[in-house]
Amino acid sequence: APADIYAYNLGSIYRQKKEYRKAIEAFASASERNDYSPAILGSMAECFKQLGDKKKAKEYYSAAAKGVPQKPEDYIMVAQSYFELGDPEKGRESLNKALLADPMNIYIRNIIATTYLEKKNYNEAYKHFSIMSKMSPGYAAAYIGMGQVLLVKGNRQEAEKYFQKALVLLPPDSPDRKEVQDLLDRSRG
Repeated sequence: APADIYAYNLGSIYRQKKEYRKAIEAFASASERNDYSPAILGSMAECFKQLGDKKKAKEYYSAAAKGVPQKPEDYIMVAQSYFELGDPEKGRESLNKALLADPMNIYIRNIIATTYLEKKNYNEAYKHFSIMSKMSPGYAAAYIGMGQVLLVKGNRQEAEKYFQKALVLLPPDSPDRKEVQDLLDRSRG
């Protein structure tokens, strides 16, 4: 329903603005109408985590992990919840289900690749970033991700090439340019 989508999007905006209490209120409003979707419960968990309420965060991550995914975003949140709860195996399983639900969705693949990067599973992260670069050669995030993996692995020259490619693809006013420039400088030692 449009009302719960609105409430969820409002919560997401508050979360980005680091207004976690307002985000939780918006997510709670969305969840009442949306039968407690994993994406909403996990988003609430992330807000409680940012507020330092570990007990509530764990409670909501647990609820999200037990949820029944309806959309690819739900699978991603279930996966993130499992990672937060210390069950990486179930987390990876849920990420794979998200891909099965929508294999050509580059944004889902980016979330998956980024999650693997954050969890230091560099080979899986690189694989997904590489697939993204083939699916959409103009998608800068793919090259940034491949560069980050190579930088962590100590392959600075190869990382530098990917960061340069990303800079070429990013529009001049992109907020990501500074981060990529910093990564490029790091790759140059």
